[in-house]
Amino acid sequence: MIELKNVSLVFDGRQVLTDLSLVLPEKGILLITGPSGCGKTSVARMILGLLSPTEGEVSVGDLKIAAVFQEDRLVPTLTALENVALVSDTKEAEKRLSQVGLGDALELLPEELSGGMKRRVAIARALAFSGDLLLLDEAFTGLDEELAEKILKELCEEFKDRLIIAVTHRPELFSGREYTEIKM
Repeated sequence: MIELKNVSLVFDGRQVLTDLSLVLPEKGILLITGPSGCGKTSVARMILGLLSPTEGEVSVGDLKIAAVFQEDRLVPTLTALENVALVSDTKEAEKRLSQVGLGDALELLPEELSGGMKRRVAIARALAFSGDLLLLDEAFTGLDEELAEKILKELCEEFKDRLIIAVTHRPELFSGREYTEIKM
């Protein structure tokens, strides 16, 4: 179970969050929405353990969290296949790259990939990691609606009995799906 208790965050001298308390569901889709700068990514980073609150506490237990960050975070000297295989084996990496439509780009370096292709490598890596939950921070940036919808369908199927947390400016991508929304 993930819980944020009375979380406040001051970042660069600015109050970003004040006394936020949440208990997240164990499965399903949870959207975190709101305007830029309201603390959505900060909440995601706290769940991942990459940022500590100024006050309060964040508890995630011993969950293994797969994440797609706003930035693709690919190793520039590794191929698409090698970037995904960092969290799995080569066979699983090939499967996940094919799943996101990159079966023919296995040997390409990040500099040889378009922005949307890099994004899909990052998504494939999260799928290959196979966490207890999937955290998506603006994961569909750079993907057209049709491709985003196709990949989202794959993610929802893959994580249907686990939790997906999606920080997004595009909640319309999730229309037609059951989800809970937290507006920041």
